[in-house]
This record gives sequence, structure tokens and C-alpha cells, in this order.
Amino acid sequence: MDILGKRWNGALIQVLRGGALRFVDLKSTVPGISDAVLTTRLGELLRCGLVERVLPGTGSTRGVYALTEKGRALLPVLDDLTAWSERWVPADAHRSSRS
Repeated sequence: MDILGKRWNGALIQVLRGGALRFVDLKSTVPGISDAVLTTRLGELLRCGLVERVLPGTGSTRGVYALTEKGRALLPVLDDLTAWSERWVPADAHRSSRS
């Protein structure tokens, strides 16, 4: 829970379920996250092995971030948490937590 309990980490994992993305694409897909926080969160996810950075082709320094096997194994758990939240947490609590 040290990793999943931090703001943005669950959202980043959910976004990456659709496939590898560049930093700029992650930033635009997760509204409200700053460059500094995104950098920090990606570093945490990289260190714990949920995400990997892949460099495409030779000479390119622009990598993409993708879920590892370990990260993909977490998706059903996140789906269950989402379903639980949708059932048991009032809708107005979701809105106020994003403010």
C-alpha cells in the first residue's frame, strides 16, 4: 500500500494498461499531475518493478513507459478496488477527493 496508496500511482498504472506511453503523453492523460510529481511517481514505479522504461530504436533518448509483468498482474486488483469504490463510496466523496 506504500506504493498504491500514493496519489497518482493507481491512475498511472491504469493509464498504462492501454500500452506504453511517453512522459508527455502520460502527463496529458492524467490531468492535474505536475512534471515533478510525474517524475517522482514514475521513479517509484520503476524502482518497485511495476513499470519499465523502454528506449525505442538506436540513437533515440525518448523512451516510453510500460507496465511490466508485475504491473500487469496488479490490474485485476485495481479493477476490484474500482468496483468496490463505485459500490461503497458515495459519488460526492469521489468529487471532493479530487479537489
